[in-house]
Amino acid sequence: MGSAARKPVLQGDPVVHSSTPGVGERVEREDIRIELASDPKLLRSVRALVRTYLLSADVDSERASEIVLGVDEACTNVIRHSYGGRPDGRLQLSMQCTDEAIVFRLCDSGDPVSLERCARREMSTVDEIARDGGGLGVQLMYRVFDSVNYSPGLETGNCVTLRVQRASTRAKCGDHGA
Repeated sequence: MGSAARKPVLQGDPVVHSSTPGVGERVEREDIRIELASDPKLLRSVRALVRTYLLSADVDSERASEIVLGVDEACTNVIRHSYGGRPDGRLQLSMQCTDEAIVFRLCDSGDPVSLERCARREMSTVDEIARDGGGLGVQLMYRVFDSVNYSPGLETGNCVTLRVQRASTRAKCGDHGA
């Protein structure tokens, strides 16, 4: 896609970008990159896109549902915590399928996240997590994905990389139905 794909037809619509990685990114090949407003109403479209992407990579439907929930939780956290619920922020979500894994990368330019709030906690119940200050969604992401890596910016922005090994998805990466 050319640069015309970067201009939304309607304000707030998700924009699908070409597979060219951004400057400084260490991504071998992105299959999809979208940019969208930090508006919770757009998350339904994101969930549908992620699900379609996973199913086109032959991910089992039940496992795809878990992964969609994890990506949705990551997007929701950006909207709530990085942008304080404001719909005027921007999120970028990229999806990549390699021989080893399916990788989702979510970046924003909102307030940097505290790595302490994003740490994996070994707690057995929802009540324990709630008593410890919340973060149930973050813990869900740690259970859904094989690795979760947060990279807060120094002054603004965050990126979270969510990786699921292909062995746990039975996915066969390739042309995704093209």
